[in-house]
Amino acid sequence: MHDLTRDAAEYDEASYIPDFYSFDDTSSINLEYEDHRAVFLRILHNTITFFMHHRHDRLTTLSGVAIAINHKMHLGLSMEEVARDIGCTKQAISKVATAYLDATGLPPPPSMKTVKARETYKKTNTNKYGTKRNNSNNPAND
Repeated sequence: MHDLTRDAAEYDEASYIPDFYSFDDTSSINLEYEDHRAVFLRILHNTITFFMHHRHDRLTTLSGVAIAINHKMHLGLSMEEVARDIGCTKQAISKVATAYLDATGLPPPPSMKTVKARETYKKTNTNKYGTKRNNSNNPAND
């Protein structure tokens, strides 16, 4: 039991003295900052390159990128609703969003398929020749 006549600051468990010199050691913080900075600059570079080389119109490209990064501009709207609003197809927006994620290396948002799901879909919906199973140019479908 503690002595009631002593000050609480004199107890061993209350005698922590912070090492203020350790607060000046920012080497680990700078390394972490540099890592994040490099990743951000790589993504920004890839984004600008993506916009420069993409063939869709600006609104489709912007909407596809907004969906890919889960931007609040289209939050709560499906790709179909966004496509209807801007006058294009869901496939065009999906193609832009997927191409953007591939170009930047970012993970897909919850509203899009994961990379693993895309690979599985690609395997199950192509034949042994690498073309889509329901290819409309196939004369057997006529």
